[in-house]
Amino acid sequence: MSRICRVPGCQSHVRSHLATMCERHRIRSRRHGHPQQQTIGQHHIKPHILQVERIIERNESGKIEAGLIELKAILERSAKEVLMDFYKKGRTVSRYWVKANSELLRVLQSSSPIQIGVALAAVCLLEREQPHMFVSDRGFRFQMVRRFRALADMNTGSYYNHKTGRLHRVYKDTSPKAIEHMAEILIQTYKTWLAHVITKHEAESKRQERANDLIKEGLGGS
Repeated sequence: MSRICRVPGCQSHVRSHLATMCERHRIRSRRHGHPQQQTIGQHHIKPHILQVERIIERNESGKIEAGLIELKAILERSAKEVLMDFYKKGRTVSRYWVKANSELLRVLQSSSPIQIGVALAAVCLLEREQPHMFVSDRGFRFQMVRRFRALADMNTGSYYNHKTGRLHRVYKDTSPKAIEHMAEILIQTYKTWLAHVITKHEAESKRQERANDLIKEGLGGS
């Protein structure tokens, strides 16, 4: 007798005698980093994208943009070196490491430094404000990479739905192990930028809270 999927609330049978999840949750775990992790789409991070863009726009020195340009250049050089070592010099490198750097390079070469910095920071702000949307740290990392990869058109496809009469865009998956490597590279490279954005956001939130408290006190005393 086949077993039931281990995901709470799921009554589907596992896909084989060695499996612990049904096919649907196995695919979701592979795609999103956790069987219960929901997809974080553009509409989820849009408000935070606007927040990060405002932070950059308010900085008149241009140093933030210059820093993001340099971070992108560092990533590009590093990814190219990995691919050169593997394809030209024949050095033994994990195929998942090669895949991760190849994916990184494709996105880097078709996206601006600002787009990349904004997208990564927006996901972090979403996690900060609505942590319930991320089931686990792995789920968060997978969604960050998903939003990063979505910056490049080659990572999305499309199909025509005859029922709706519309063209639908679909995200092209890649290897989970490659995603894990990509997440680690992106977080290590952009960790200072991401930390500064979070600090700036929290400072602005506190100022707004203080302003609201003063208004409440004023109204209470009138």
